[in-house]
Amino acid sequence: MSGSDYLVRAEQRLDAAHQVLEDLDLLARWRRYGDPVTCGSVAYGLVVEPDIDVEVFTDVPSIDAAFGLLHEVAKVPGVVRCAFTPN
Repeated sequence: MSGSDYLVRAEQRLDAAHQVLEDLDLLARWRRYGDPVTCGSVAYGLVVEPDIDVEVFTDVPSIDAAFGLLHEVAKVPGVVRCAFTPN
């Protein structure tokens, strides 16, 4: 695969990630609990693996709220995987 092919694929994956964020209204869902920020490869526009990283900054961290939101999102048709990493 040529360098330009990688760039085209990265752009397609970035577009797909933005579509997922929009379809799931993911940032608005997380906003109920704090200030969500897209980070990682999607934030930098260098998507190699098809994943979306979101950090949520909050004064009152709640694992219950996070798992509740993931449970909500995991039930949406087409969602394949959700993961949560507490810091």
